[in-house]
Amino acid sequence: MDPMNDVILAYEMNDLPLPPDHGYPLRLVIPGYVGGRQVKWLAKVWVSEEENSSHYHIWDNRVLPSLITEKDGEFAETMFRHPDTACNEQNLNSVIVKPAQGERLPLAQAKAGQSYRIEGYAYDGGGHEVERVEVSLDDGQTWLYCIRRFPDYPIRHGKKFWTW
Repeated sequence: MDPMNDVILAYEMNDLPLPPDHGYPLRLVIPGYVGGRQVKWLAKVWVSEEENSSHYHIWDNRVLPSLITEKDGEFAETMFRHPDTACNEQNLNSVIVKPAQGERLPLAQAKAGQSYRIEGYAYDGGGHEVERVEVSLDDGQTWLYCIRRFPDYPIRHGKKFWTW
């Protein structure tokens, strides 16, 4: 219910009607939120003071303590229904696109002091700005700060940084 949050009602994808496996005839898309919160096959929208009690909202897209191994039992049900266990905003994520999968870097090049440009992207949910990106070349023993090229300011709503 954040008035500064974007919500999209999608009826097309790539200039064609939305395919059934992507939610035809209408899908709710919320940038920065996990896919499980983006309703497919949307038929009706309503506003309620109470959290949705549907099976999928309660029993899917939850992060629970590892001690809960089954859905049976009073404690498990309490945890599944607890708002803090729901996955809503997308977690911070990053991808390295260069070097490419399987690409080999010549060791002689590194020993000669030549540089190599690592490329990729990072995004965070809820419109949060990615503050920094670091990379490790020694299994996490040391980290190098990456030069970032992020927008200086968000395009909409004053403080939301959407990306995909």
